[in-house]
Amino acid sequence: MTQKPPTALLRQRHYPVFDNIYWVAGGLAKQDGLAPAMQHLCAVKKAYLIGAAATEFAKSLDGQCPAAICGDLEKATRAAFDDASAAIDGGTILLAPAAASFDQFTSFGARGDAFAALAQNLCATNAGGNHA
Repeated sequence: MTQKPPTALLRQRHYPVFDNIYWVAGGLAKQDGLAPAMQHLCAVKKAYLIGAAATEFAKSLDGQCPAAICGDLEKATRAAFDDASAAIDGGTILLAPAAASFDQFTSFGARGDAFAALAQNLCATNAGGNHA
C-alpha cells in the first residue's frame, strides 16, 4: 500500500508510476475538487471515497471511474485491500485524498499514520497474498 501527499496523484509525472490503482480519496473538498485529477484516471480501477467530500467526489467521478462511498478511512482501506487482493494482477492502494483531512483527523499526518497502521494490520493478518 502506498501513501502519497494529497497532490501527488494530481501530478502527471507521478501518476503513471503505478498500475491497477485502488484510490482512497476524500475529506474536506478543496476549492477545485477533483478537477485536477480527472485527466489522470486511466490507471485507477476504483475510487474509495471518504469524508465530507465523498458525495461530491462520487458525482465528479460518475461515468469516469468506478467509485464507492465508504465514509471513513478504515472502511475505504479495507474495501480497497479486499478488491486489490481479489484482482488477478493485484494492485496499489493509494491514499491521495485530494482533500483536507480536518473532517475526520486532526492533521494530514494523523490521517497518514492511520492509513499506515491500517495497511500494516491488513498485510500482517492476510500474509501470503499479493501485498506490499
